[in-house]
Amino acid sequence: MKKLILFATALSLLYPVDRVVALEQAFCALRDPNTEIYSIFPAGNSYRSIVRDLSQKEVVDRIADQLGIPLHFSELGKHTLYVVYKDKEPIGLVHTRPEQGKWGIVEVAWGLDLDLNIVDFSFIRCRDQSKKIFQNEAKARALFEGANIEKLRHYMVPGSFSFDKQALELDDTSHDLADLLLLNAVKTLIVTQVAWEEDLKSLR
Repeated sequence: MKKLILFATALSLLYPVDRVVALEQAFCALRDPNTEIYSIFPAGNSYRSIVRDLSQKEVVDRIADQLGIPLHFSELGKHTLYVVYKDKEPIGLVHTRPEQGKWGIVEVAWGLDLDLNIVDFSFIRCRDQSKKIFQNEAKARALFEGANIEKLRHYMVPGSFSFDKQALELDDTSHDLADLLLLNAVKTLIVTQVAWEEDLKSLR
């Protein structure tokens, strides 16, 4: 826990207060869940939300252990997972996480199947112009769609949360956003697995 406090303190020095506030605000539930959820899961016709507290010590420690770094202090607190249904059958999950990017907060909604494979993703907030590549180019989206935690880790440079650039066949200007999405996706999968573990068992 001491390491977590030291890490959070160091990050607070790197981020101005206004950025920390923005990051905290980004952790609220989806502002327009109907639009975002059904764009990711068009076959869905209902959903419910499950709120969990990420600041509990057991949860914090497990996430930090699996992720390899602790979450920033503004990433703790209550968070929402949306369970999407087709009639009465659960067909997927939606979880939104923000990340501090080069041009401000990047907030991404990730659609997952019940086995925590990425089905789809969409930007809720992003000022980075290279987002168009990840919105429109199949080879960029293919880095994430269908991926699970093992596949994402396979892409990483050992000891980092960066893509192996030799395997990243994208324009150089998109590499920063690619790395940010990689970190954000890994966080999303680990946080979902840890914080909603019991819920996932009952849904499967």
